[in-house]
Amino acid sequence: FVAPKLWNFFIRNIIKSEVYLSWTGIPLPQQKLLAGTAGSFETIGQWIMEQLEIVCTKLPIHENYFWRVYLNGRYTKDCCPDYLKMENFQKLRKSVHKITINTQTITEFLQSNPKTKISTYILLDHMDWMAEHPNLLTEEWEAIFANATKNPKFLWRSAAPDADFVLDTKVKTKKGKEAALRDLLDLDEDTASRLHPLDRVHTYTSLHVATVK
Repeated sequence: FVAPKLWNFFIRNIIKSEVYLSWTGIPLPQQKLLAGTAGSFETIGQWIMEQLEIVCTKLPIHENYFWRVYLNGRYTKDCCPDYLKMENFQKLRKSVHKITINTQTITEFLQSNPKTKISTYILLDHMDWMAEHPNLLTEEWEAIFANATKNPKFLWRSAAPDADFVLDTKVKTKKGKEAALRDLLDLDEDTASRLHPLDRVHTYTSLHVATVK
């Protein structure tokens, strides 16, 4: 009953336009990856409709604070991120001195802090933005490896259906040899496939979890 009224002719045409996708914060390189997933720019709208149907009918909306804040314009005490919950306030307060804010790219931060060793990298979807610039991916991953601890963990998501454009990235190893990321990273596909369907936002085609081989 609701879907036909929501997805009328006007809305269907808007959600597949580059202008709309840009307005919602999706850069052109990521739009192209999404178009590859959906089949074409013409079918992106259908893909968006399918993802929203999953959010509304398959995921528990009562605890989905991402979409609830979109719809209501505010969080509630019962539906909000853990960092806003009263029971976690003192824990955060005691650890606030450990938080630093940087307005640099990942590459710039790592290159300017060579002694900083990082064990876990939550890379989100920003590599989609560099899909057409493999040299930037190379520079970033070389910095990541240079600053990583012995057994680092990685997590990222993408509008692409797979991790190929990331795994094809060539980097120089600490031994000075060139290698593709697919030869250096071990993807935990079981964990990724278990967690991805639970994604509350549900606007990314794939999720990737990896460690170093």
